[in-house]
Amino acid sequence: MNREDAINGFLVLREVILKLDREEKDTLFGQAAAVNPWYTADNVKRAFAGIVHLLQENNLRSWAAKYPQPKNNKRVGIVMAGNIPLVGFHDLLAVLVAGHTAVVKLSS
Repeated sequence: MNREDAINGFLVLREVILKLDREEKDTLFGQAAAVNPWYTADNVKRAFAGIVHLLQENNLRSWAAKYPQPKNNKRVGIVMAGNIPLVGFHDLLAVLVAGHTAVVKLSS
């Protein structure tokens, strides 16, 4: 995946998050809290707000432009912790926008 494809995918994700209505968000946040006791609905809500902010197009493109596109795609392993909602999101974002392939291990 090239940088432009990754950025466009994350911009679509941002729009999907922004279009969630209150009921959908409440359901999603409640499900996350039910599956993982570390997650409270407020913490998940805060994490989503942070991602929406992070994925603003001009900020995302400006940040990505500071780094060269790699000549060779590498497989990058990411082990995502499970004690903070969406804590591994930035790691995933960085790997994909850098033009590499993410190999992700979710916490148990």
